[in-house]
Amino acid sequence: AAAGRAHLLPEAWWPFPGAPPASRRWPDRPITAEEMRELVAEWGPLTEEGARRALDRFQEGGALGRYKGSITRDAGPNKKESRLSPYYRLGLLSMVEVYHTVDRGRPEVQKWLRRSAWRDYAYWMLRYWPELPERPMRLAYLDLEWSHDKETLEAWKHGRTGYPLVDAGMRELLQTGYLQQNLRHTVGQFLVEVLGHSWVEGEAWFHATLVDCDVAINAMMWQHQGLTGVSQWLTGVDCHPVRHAKKADPSGAYVRKFCPELAGLPPQFLHAPWSASDAALAKAGVRLGADYPRRIVEDPDAEKAAFLARLRRCRARRPEHRGQGGADTIERPLSAGDRLPPHMRSIYALTERCIKGEDRGG
Repeated sequence: AAAGRAHLLPEAWWPFPGAPPASRRWPDRPITAEEMRELVAEWGPLTEEGARRALDRFQEGGALGRYKGSITRDAGPNKKESRLSPYYRLGLLSMVEVYHTVDRGRPEVQKWLRRSAWRDYAYWMLRYWPELPERPMRLAYLDLEWSHDKETLEAWKHGRTGYPLVDAGMRELLQTGYLQQNLRHTVGQFLVEVLGHSWVEGEAWFHATLVDCDVAINAMMWQHQGLTGVSQWLTGVDCHPVRHAKKADPSGAYVRKFCPELAGLPPQFLHAPWSASDAALAKAGVRLGADYPRRIVEDPDAEKAAFLARLRRCRARRPEHRGQGGADTIERPLSAGDRLPPHMRSIYALTERCIKGEDRGG
């Protein structure tokens, strides 16, 4: 009852010009003071002292020591995250200060610092490609056909796709404003390559929901996810929502936390509830289509294959945007001036073999 009345509270608590943004739980209503307090509680105090304490926890609590292996591919118990990005975004923590604070002689620290440098890489991109949040860097994909199915887009946004790992990730994003790197790729790949929605839709939603939202970084990573940016290698990371769950959520604790309606399912059915028998569903108190949605697509692999086929067809129609070795080209930034030779009208971008239509094993 209290939650239902929350939208009736006065808006005087909102200290900024204009009306408060929309609620994450009730999109047709403005966010409330209570909801805002819940959202920032995990990150408080949002002060320089609080940021330094978070840095200390990262260094001394063992999280920094796990920065080995792949940051993007590793998930679940092996995930890497500092959880410092909101403090950077709000100016409460300086990357320069951090650089001079940590022990740069340790290999895991060096790896983390290299990863952190992507922030400046993203700012550099936005400086020279100001349309980074909306326009493909690889012009071969300007005319790529995208889905306009509003129902599947809304299902993705609000964690109602019928795929528990994806839904748990999107619900965590809504509830906490945060999502670990590997899960950002998992839900991003599902949006783009499985549902066929434009990466621009994902960029806009993440910008509205992340506590660490940053125009440059968010746009750069969604360009990568959409295979239209400087990198396309993310398509080779298998984020199938059932197969990947074995790595991302081996115990099922993550899905049980953010999709509590599935908590009673046995582990073998938790990430694929449609595979459970009627008896198993009934015993767990789960009614597909009522308590939890039916999956909005049945075969993610087939959908991904269809997406890549559309991508290749679109690319084939724009041969003028291919360069040496069949690589995609990126438009020369207008503001590059004499930083690039006058004859250099485009920049070659590494292009995945599966996109060029080549056999990866060849």
